Amino acid sequence: MPGYQFQTTITLENPNDKELIVSIPRGTLIEPKSTHLTYQSAIISKDYIFRLNPKEVRSVILDAECWNKNLSPPRKIQGQITSLKGNIKTETDIWLVSSKPKSDTISISPSQDAHVYSALTNSDLNIAQNFLSFAIDHSHNDGNDIEKRKKELYDIKQSRFSSQKKIKNLCNIANDPQIHPYVSAKYLRNFLISNLPPTWENMRIINKMVRNVYALTSHQLARNLYNIVQEVAELDEKSKFEIQEENQEKFKSIARNKYNSLLDALPLLDEVQW
Repeated sequence: MPGYQFQTTITLENPNDKELIVSIPRGTLIEPKSTHLTYQSAIISKDYIFRLNPKEVRSVILDAECWNKNLSPPRKIQGQITSLKGNIKTETDIWLVSSKPKSDTISISPSQDAHVYSALTNSDLNIAQNFLSFAIDHSHNDGNDIEKRKKELYDIKQSRFSSQKKIKNLCNIANDPQIHPYVSAKYLRNFLISNLPPTWENMRIINKMVRNVYALTSHQLARNLYNIVQEVAELDEKSKFEIQEENQEKFKSIARNKYNSLLDALPLLDEVQW
């Protein structure tokens, strides 16, 4: 059966002294916890609205379907609700939607390295290649090793390999034990500040990277960074439809401040256990 229907239980809590209305819309995604990454995410298949009394704690049962066709059904495992939504408002075949992501969706291979550099390669190959060159220059390899890695990187840039093949080869270089410490989030921040001015286009690329990081780890820091890029994306959309130039500049100024906050927090990703 497309989507594989089942039920999931979640606990709702109202910590307030007033009545609370909780809405869980169709398409809400519940992802397995990090210890169960071989299992599918659950996508809620109906719209739900619950009324909670003051201080009430209640378990509710929701109808759901499996989202990831090639992973195991989530049998008796713990999950966590996310802010992500599957676009199934007008579609009943869940797997038809999940197997055809929007054009701007970046695919994350389950076997791909859980590392910030992997997230960057899936966001923009050109920037990923330039950052890897930056990392090689800052590594402490001897001269022969540096030239060898630079040659490999040059060959990747000039090749006609598919994007996925290039990503794999770039990550192989980045995983060199002598280079790997220099493709860290700390060095990435330094590289971005020096080489990537905060234009809308560049901010969109880093937004993609953070979304990819969020796809690779459920750590709270990744969630916080994801929330920031969502706010930047909203400002980006508002600026497109704003006629007055002064308002466009205001949106861009706010977005730049948020982007700078994101860059400042980026090195903390090096402390995350992926």
